[in-house]
Amino acid sequence: MVWLWDLNGESDQPLRKMQGQHRGAVTAVAFSQDGKYAATGDRNGELMLWNVSDGELRYQPLGHHSMVTALHFAQGQLISVSRDNTVRTWRLGTDGAVQMSEIKRRSNEVDQVGVSSDGKYLLDSQGQEMRVLSFPGGLTETIFQNPSQANVFKSFALFSPDNRLVVTTSSSEGILQLWRLDKPRTYEIRQLMPTDRYPATCAAFVPDGTYVIGGSKDRNIYVWPMPSRDEVDLQVMATLTSIGKEVENSQGQVKVIAEMENPPQHPLFAGDVVTMVADPRK
Repeated sequence: MVWLWDLNGESDQPLRKMQGQHRGAVTAVAFSQDGKYAATGDRNGELMLWNVSDGELRYQPLGHHSMVTALHFAQGQLISVSRDNTVRTWRLGTDGAVQMSEIKRRSNEVDQVGVSSDGKYLLDSQGQEMRVLSFPGGLTETIFQNPSQANVFKSFALFSPDNRLVVTTSSSEGILQLWRLDKPRTYEIRQLMPTDRYPATCAAFVPDGTYVIGGSKDRNIYVWPMPSRDEVDLQVMATLTSIGKEVENSQGQVKVIAEMENPPQHPLFAGDVVTMVADPRK
C-alpha cells in the first residue's frame, strides 16, 4: 500500500491511502517538481504513477525486470533505476508512459543512483570508480575514484541541489564523502563522520543545499552542515619538492612530497586528509 502524509498538518496520521496497491513491497518513491504526481516502484520492478490531490492511480508504465531502487522526475520525464542494471527514461503522457531511452549500468552495488536536477546527468559506479554519464546517450563526462585503500562505492551516490557536489559512501563505518565535480578532475573535499560507526544506508540533501542528512544501519539519523561556497571553491596550491623514482608496491604507486600553502581561513593541521590533483599537462 502507498500512503500520503501532510507534513504541514498537525496530525501524525496519513492524509490518505492511494487507490490501488503494488503486488510487491514498495522500494522507491518520488514526487514531481510541481508536487502534482508521485511515482512508486516495487521489488518486482513494477512502476505506478499517482495523482497526489486525490490518490488516484493514473497508470502503470511497463517497469523493469527486477527491484526498482530509485526514481527521479526531471524535465517532465520519469527516470527509474533498477537492479536489472538498467536506467530507463519515461515520457509521461495523459493516458500512459512511453519509454524513451535505456542506459545499461556497469554494476548494481549502488542502489540509490543520483540524477542531476536538470535531468542531464546520471551517476554510475563500478567498484572504486564513479562515472558521471550524460542523458540520454550514456556518454562518460567525468570520472572520479576512491583512494586505492578504500572500499568500493555502495548504497547511494547523489547530486547536491546545485549539481556541484556529490555525496557517496564506501565505508563500513558510515562515513559519507563529499566530492566537488570539476573538470578535468573531481576530488573529495570533505568526509562526514557519524558518532557511531555503522554502515550508511541512505542520504539526502536539504532542498536549499545547506545540510546533508544521512541514515545508518543502527537506526540513527545524522545531520551535517554543508561547506560554504567559498570552501567548495577553495583550491590550495602546492609546490612539488620530491617525486620518487621507484614503484613502491604492486599497485604502481610512487611517493610524492609537496609543500603546500596553508590557507588562513581554513588552516590545515597535522593529520588532515587532503586530495592532491596533479595536472598532467604541466
